Amino acid sequence: MIEVEEYGGYIKSVPIKLATSYWLYHAIKGNQIAQAIIQASLAESIERRADTAFKFKRTEEEYNQKFGERLEQVLADNRKEIQDRRLPGDKLYLPGGIN
Repeated sequence: MIEVEEYGGYIKSVPIKLATSYWLYHAIKGNQIAQAIIQASLAESIERRADTAFKFKRTEEEYNQKFGERLEQVLADNRKEIQDRRLPGDKLYLPGGIN
């Protein structure tokens, strides 16, 4: 168990291979949140490698901020795509907030 400072509790750690397999499985199954997390994580991973290669310095807070922005953008794009696919009559049958 690992103590989480701001949370005031403990979490059970899992191996990175298990965590990545979990998110990839759910992304492949169509979970849009999992897809967004993977896309934002992949962009951050490549960005960090490029920053290291070109000796560009960023703080951890900057990486976290950009990750959050990327995640929100991907989720917003997914919502927009779903809205664009809806037919005019869909609002008669589906309550708001569904897909």
